[in-house]
Amino acid sequence: MEKEEMTKQELIEMYRFCLKNGWVHNTPEDSVWGEFTDRNNCFKSYLKNILEKGEIHILIGEAPPYYPNKQIPIKVNRKYFYATDQSCKTPYFQEPFKHFVNSDNEDWHLKKKPTYLKNMADKGVLIIDIFPFPIYQSTKIREQINKEENTSFPEDTLSNISEFNKYLNYYFLPRLSSLLNQLGKRTFKYYLFAPKLTSIQFLYWASNNDEIKEKLVNFDNITFESKAKWLNKSLEDFIQKIAETDVDKKRLVNLINNHPIFMNGSGQPSFNDFINGKKST
Repeated sequence: MEKEEMTKQELIEMYRFCLKNGWVHNTPEDSVWGEFTDRNNCFKSYLKNILEKGEIHILIGEAPPYYPNKQIPIKVNRKYFYATDQSCKTPYFQEPFKHFVNSDNEDWHLKKKPTYLKNMADKGVLIIDIFPFPIYQSTKIREQINKEENTSFPEDTLSNISEFNKYLNYYFLPRLSSLLNQLGKRTFKYYLFAPKLTSIQFLYWASNNDEIKEKLVNFDNITFESKAKWLNKSLEDFIQKIAETDVDKKRLVNLINNHPIFMNGSGQPSFNDFINGKKST
């Protein structure tokens, strides 16, 4: 499977769009391109191990980790999912491994990471980040990411295109489509695997895109069951804040009751006990 390359011009255009909106770190553009190229080479190596046939599980993540060079300069301390020489001691790696490979007895030695990755590739597991470069890791950014400029929320978030929705339409969708084309005709399942506020907003956007929505894992799947509630008041307030802007006040609540968001109350990935559901027993 050949990777259709993103050009430097395309990536920098995407980065400038995000920078204008205050979502990303102000990084020299050559560094943005160089770090993306390194990560993309790891991703291409992983893709070669995906089997030619079988179901594909695509985890929709948020962004690669951000590493200030002065603080975490050594590769062994970094934790990029596909890099064989970077740590696997992160729930973003361990949770998918435990769920899809059906193993939770690993000691997580770095030297075994190539084997762990091969195990997940054999199961058809992929993670694709909404943003192909690091973004600010803050609740404030995630709360604001779907806002229209100079407003709280648009009257109807789905009909008034927010900057985040523009990004998803113009930049994320082509990357996802390119990946699907490489993988050929398969059964695809999408899993919401970004931090909860981003996942909620992504889910809201996806509800207006039938091709995305029909592939999202839902609670009809026997693997998971819904809690029909959320973990804390602040999350409930955030959901209500968006819902109140919608002409259909129940749309977002119904979406969250139908589609698992695989983040727990502490903001960490989990396939066992997450903000709106849990693993079936």
